[in-house]
Amino acid sequence: MPTEYVQKLAPGAYAPTNERYPLRCTVRNDKSALEITFDTGPDEPIKGADSIAGLAKAAYLERLDPHDRGDVYLTVILGKDENDINRNLHVEVAGHDGKDHKDNAIAIARDILSHLH
Repeated sequence: MPTEYVQKLAPGAYAPTNERYPLRCTVRNDKSALEITFDTGPDEPIKGADSIAGLAKAAYLERLDPHDRGDVYLTVILGKDENDINRNLHVEVAGHDGKDHKDNAIAIARDILSHLH
């Protein structure tokens, strides 16, 4: 989890919680949550999501709340591995603060992708 984003988006966050299957890291404070997940899944467009250019094979941004559109879920299609299994990165930013977190989710994904290569 990129520390600078934790400090910015969830100041005073509790210790991260991790899961192994799927590979997931979540940090939260009493108001906000950031979550990063790596998993297998489809490599097709997500119905109703906005297409985001310039991230890996493809990326799709979903708004978590139709009324408070600031909280977002970004799926980045990484592509198929050596076993022909598609891999995805998911970034969720739920600030619950009325701010649009689209750019934050994209920045976190870019930061993570820069460390994968």
